[in-house]
Amino acid sequence: MLNNKAENIQERCYTFALSIILATRNFPRNSEGFVLSSQMVKAASSIPANLFEGSGGVSKKEFIQFISLARKSAIEMMFWIRLVSDLCLISKDQHVKMLDEYDQIVRILSKIILNSKK
Repeated sequence: MLNNKAENIQERCYTFALSIILATRNFPRNSEGFVLSSQMVKAASSIPANLFEGSGGVSKKEFIQFISLARKSAIEMMFWIRLVSDLCLISKDQHVKMLDEYDQIVRILSKIILNSKK
């Protein structure tokens, strides 16, 4: 159900998830670091996973549900990015880059949902 332009969001979200996973490798190796890392990896990887699953020939209604789940996971990332930034687990530069990409992804996913409902 995704066209060529929208298929690019799959790769963009995959790259975003990969960047989050790589960033969490520098978290402390204690219970706090493990919990924060696990939550961020789960939320970030859920975004492209739902996009890929939603593009797998499902009905329009199911497609919108998968894109909506991806969007919700992207919105969840805002919380995790803010939290790990406030805990000084990522740099200010990482914080800005992650939030910028998060914002763009949420906008694109929102637009896909709106266009799919037409």
